[in-house]
Amino acid sequence: MPSIHAKMPQEQNTQSLKIAFLILERTLALDVTGPSEAFACANQQSHLIHHYNPVYVSLLGGGQRTVSGLVLETVCVADVDLSDVDTLIVTGGAFIADRASDAQAATQWLSESFGHFRRIGALGGGVFYLAHAGLLWGRRVATHWTQTDQFRSEFLGIDVEEDSLFVTDGKFWTSAGASASIDMALAFIREDLGAASALAVAKKLIVFLQRPGGQSQFSVPLLSQCPWTGDNGLFARVNTFVAENLTHDLSNEALADHFGMSLRNFSRAFSVRADGLTAAKFVEATRVEAAQLALSGTSKSIKKIAEDCGFRDQERMRRAFIRRLGIPPIQYRNRFNANQ
Repeated sequence: MPSIHAKMPQEQNTQSLKIAFLILERTLALDVTGPSEAFACANQQSHLIHHYNPVYVSLLGGGQRTVSGLVLETVCVADVDLSDVDTLIVTGGAFIADRASDAQAATQWLSESFGHFRRIGALGGGVFYLAHAGLLWGRRVATHWTQTDQFRSEFLGIDVEEDSLFVTDGKFWTSAGASASIDMALAFIREDLGAASALAVAKKLIVFLQRPGGQSQFSVPLLSQCPWTGDNGLFARVNTFVAENLTHDLSNEALADHFGMSLRNFSRAFSVRADGLTAAKFVEATRVEAAQLALSGTSKSIKKIAEDCGFRDQERMRRAFIRRLGIPPIQYRNRFNANQ
């Protein structure tokens, strides 16, 4: 079998980096295991034993139960030489209001200890602890999309980027949590060891080195399978009609007319059943997803794909790709078409 080992530059840094995971209450196991596996793969790919040296810590030490029930053995933070730690990762534990003493202890420790670390990462809800510790004022951050409204209401002086998988601002790295914790770990590896090592790790884990788009990259067909009730399956019926008629007029007015509804009732019913998603955005997302499949799996010209997916011209498709994925169609094809 062909090797996936990347060629490493001769001047490769061989310093061992200790990474401390601060395990908080209600942590997702993936927030710990995902990055840990990425760092372990980096050690293997760089042929350097223990280049990354992880340590798992908590306020009291001992076994810490994750949301899934997996118990992680931890060391008490008081027993760790912080001057030895390069990077601190605050896991995605929820900031639990009814257990203020525990949350307060964590934020106090962070406010007293943050100066020891070259780099600090927070996963999902972990950003709340950094914010409560007063470390993020005036900075840009990311968190899980379900928590952005709460975060904005609590911290008016912090700019939360709703659609970002992770955000870097100075020494602070914050991510959306869950699988985005792997994205951030790969970015750490890229910063520490270079792009070749990060790419090798991504291949080993079978993940994107850099995913296109952000948290909003939901699969449209998957979304349509949700059990919407009370509207005789309006959302699913719209999804089927849109997918089968991409080149037709799919404006709100045309869709309302097709389903025998007033424009106002259609727009309101669709938005309610689609959890706030407008029909126009849904149509655009469906067209973008169809174009993604064509770009990655066929040799059709971009002009032809734009026509087939209902964009009418390349410029409209380019703008839609940048809005939803953050990259233009040609860059998407160059990155994901295996035949190129």
